[in-house]
Amino acid sequence: MAATTTVGRWGNAMALRIPQALCDEMQLSVGDSLEVSLEAGVLVIRRPDERYTLRGRMSSWNGEGRAVSEMDWGEPKGQEAW
Repeated sequence: MAATTTVGRWGNAMALRIPQALCDEMQLSVGDSLEVSLEAGVLVIRRPDERYTLRGRMSSWNGEGRAVSEMDWGEPKGQEAW
């Protein structure tokens, strides 16, 4: 689907309004992150690769390797408040 939009201003940056039909097709919500790049002179807007987001990296974590108790760092040696 193609649509026409106008460049506006948002503070010191330029802004594009994304038509609702495109947002619906991409299942976009307010606050979603998007990756913006220029490829061969064409502005490309896509969802970031989930493998490189915290959510994507943590989706396969099984809890292995987490600390199970406090670590003892020994007696205070200086002016520590704790």
